[in-house]
Amino acid sequence: MRTIVRWARTSGSARARCARVGLAAAAVLLGAVNAQAQVSVEFAEGSLAPAAEEMAAAGVDGSREGLATLVEIAQRYGFGYGISPDEVRDLVGSGYLAVRQIDCTSLDSKIEAANRLSRTLAQIAWLYAAGAGMAYIAPPVAAALGLGALIAGMSSAVAAWIVSDLRAQRSQVKCTSEGGVEWFRPAAREIKASLDPAIFRYSWQRSSGASCCA
Repeated sequence: MRTIVRWARTSGSARARCARVGLAAAAVLLGAVNAQAQVSVEFAEGSLAPAAEEMAAAGVDGSREGLATLVEIAQRYGFGYGISPDEVRDLVGSGYLAVRQIDCTSLDSKIEAANRLSRTLAQIAWLYAAGAGMAYIAPPVAAALGLGALIAGMSSAVAAWIVSDLRAQRSQVKCTSEGGVEWFRPAAREIKASLDPAIFRYSWQRSSGASCCA
């Protein structure tokens, strides 16, 4: 029974995350219609296309490791503002927070940064999708725009996953008004216990009101 429950939770979480990524992809496609009016031939040829070529040359492939480079290159060509490359490096370079080191204030800050990254990458994806949809763009430029749309679309989906993962971590803790952790939900408490039994025991006693000598 416990295995079935664990599988159900995992399966439900995976479906929820896939749904979020699907919504992100749909938003990119819908946003491309609005972006069409913002993308001129001059902007597509002079900014979007060369930026996409530079991204490809720099090894940006849609993975989280290349997100900061993507944003940095885009901003050099006059688009992709909303978050700085250094913020992106800090966000994706820190990895997942250890449960026993979790801090609500820093976690909330990361979620806010992840949301800005997701919006920025969605806007970039919109621009490339709009540019790639221009029928009168020269074939070499169209190929570069198509590559940019692919890279930006995959990167946008990765950003949506980052937001989802951080929100999942946030849901595992109850925070104090000072930004610390008041208690952990059962799944996180099990991890915390394996990391530091003494701290876990003290934290659980405080949250449950159990006696220290029980």
